[in-house]
Amino acid sequence: MNKKKKSTNTSPYPDEVIDRLARAFYPAILACWNSEEGQRSLVGARPLHLAAQDRSVA
Repeated sequence: MNKKKKSTNTSPYPDEVIDRLARAFYPAILACWNSEEGQRSLVGARPLHLAAQDRSVA
């Protein structure tokens, strides 16, 4: 009953490579988000999906 999880990866890169990169970058991203400077930069940021909608409408 040990089923392998179905991959949702549609990129040309293997799941293992993406997982390794995510594990390598996660601590640095988390440290930035938790820093004072990171919090200031997020205050005015728009989510990517909303920014893409703004560009397509204009």
